Amino acid sequence: MRLVAQMGMLGVAALIAWSNCATASTVRPCNVAAVQTTNTPADSAAGCYGIINQNGQPSSAEILVGLNGAAADAGIVDPLFWNSLGKIEEGNLTNANFTVRNDTNTATGVGQTSGLWSISSPVAGSIYAILMKGANDWGVWIPKTPGFFGTWDLSGQILTPNGKNTAGLSNLSVYVASPSPIPLPAAGWLLIGGIGGLVALGRRKRLARRT
Repeated sequence: MRLVAQMGMLGVAALIAWSNCATASTVRPCNVAAVQTTNTPADSAAGCYGIINQNGQPSSAEILVGLNGAAADAGIVDPLFWNSLGKIEEGNLTNANFTVRNDTNTATGVGQTSGLWSISSPVAGSIYAILMKGANDWGVWIPKTPGFFGTWDLSGQILTPNGKNTAGLSNLSVYVASPSPIPLPAAGWLLIGGIGGLVALGRRKRLARRT
């Protein structure tokens, strides 16, 4: 699945629209320490969008807002092109691109409230985002660079429907992105061409005066 994000006016508008349609009880602040690249809280996630409460899986559009929101929280403003690396969930506990395990690395992390995660073949310079869902809550975190392995802890983040207990992990998805080059508008190329033409014309005039 390819999620294309244009972090310009459209991306900002989508983020505002999603925030406005959510009530205070629907989106809660997320704790960046929920995903870490080491075991020290000082090296926690670079950014997170929030904890969203809803029935069922989030749609592609909702995930895109979460990815962009986490990127913005991490201070990433370049246009991003997101690609899914897959999902680990009950019935599909393995993935060639990443792993999610329990605290002792002896079993899957599905159903647990904390554990270990790692990217199998990280690409330097890429941006990774982790989406975790449990019960009706989900959130998106972007680990700090290098951010290719670490711990996760849903305590106080992903809650059961009564809002009092930590929910076990239902599924974990990983997305990867890299900044996209911004194409120069057609008018820009015309401007460059016009400037080049004026330079050439001036050169011809100078040569004519010398002869």
